Amino acid sequence: MIRKLCLVAISATALLMFAPDALSQGSAKPPATEQPAATPLSPRLHQILITWAQKTSTIERLQGKHTRVIYDEIYKVEKRSRGLFYYEAPDKGRIDVSAISIPEGTKGRPQFTVQSDLPERWICDGSKIIKIDEPRRVASLLSIPAENRGVNMMDGPLPFLFGMPADKAEKRYRFSLIKESVDEVWLGVLPRQRNDAVNWRIAKVILMKQTFLPRAVQLTDPTGNRTTVYQFADIEVNRTASTIERIFGTATPFKPDLGSYKIVTADVGDVAARTPGTPPRTSPATPTQPRTTPRTPTATKAPTMPSLKDYHWKIVKQRFEDAGYTVKVFRGKPAPTTKLVYCVYEQQPTAGASLQKGQTVQITLFDRAVVQTSAKQPAP
Repeated sequence: MIRKLCLVAISATALLMFAPDALSQGSAKPPATEQPAATPLSPRLHQILITWAQKTSTIERLQGKHTRVIYDEIYKVEKRSRGLFYYEAPDKGRIDVSAISIPEGTKGRPQFTVQSDLPERWICDGSKIIKIDEPRRVASLLSIPAENRGVNMMDGPLPFLFGMPADKAEKRYRFSLIKESVDEVWLGVLPRQRNDAVNWRIAKVILMKQTFLPRAVQLTDPTGNRTTVYQFADIEVNRTASTIERIFGTATPFKPDLGSYKIVTADVGDVAARTPGTPPRTSPATPTQPRTTPRTPTATKAPTMPSLKDYHWKIVKQRFEDAGYTVKVFRGKPAPTTKLVYCVYEQQPTAGASLQKGQTVQITLFDRAVVQTSAKQPAP
């Protein structure tokens, strides 16, 4: 996630791989998140991958509508939204997410609270990613390294076959054919490479056989606690520029007017590593929710310790152990809000300190306990 993440947030290849299991905005049963069984690549599955690559290889522009549902297993919240997406080869894309009205009494998953998600926009113009937080009127900008621009976008952590050769896809992902009908193909996808595995644990994709474009995509995060589901509609291929202006109100959808927004330089760990729908970073002074993607130490001669404040301990542990560090976890004082339970509030080494390869990192978590214990105890 840290090395090439800036590619992901909005490239259409990433966009087209966030969701299945036909989910409606009503009370339809949400998609399951169990891992599909890994099976040897059959001749039929190999042919499906070849056809998928061939059918999408001539796409220069792609646009349409999406509905999105994010399931948070920790907080039992189901966030819904809808919006538009647009892709232009080889490396431009845009996702607009809009809040929706949730009628009183709307039911989702059992024991989940249904909410509208907040409006946001993710725009990639080929050289940078712009994440626009509409409620706060903040635009975060992140440059894309030159070596990762253009057609190399497909080498980012979440490209899904949009023109990727079948043999390359087979080396990078482990596919399974969940089911096939006259009109659809359902695929399960598992990552083979570590840089993919730190972004997502499992994906499911529903392809329409006539076009081999996605009807829906589901993506589960590495902890298994967060599942994002996109369902697509009104997809148009290679339409003229005039349709872009009709949909987005501008003929240049990759150059938003940011005159009234606060412009900030994005932190790789806070914006680039997040796929659309991940909660934004909160201020350390007034934490309200956990952060999601801590940076691992930079690959320099003297790596430094990033701030881990407000990140969930499982994400921190996995990220640092993957980078070759030892992580010790301790319970600490009661959390100020339920959302920060088991999130980091204290760390050793402190942020900005030098790190040595294999060094032990200690993190102390907010606990559920009402009364703070006198001594730190290892977290379960």
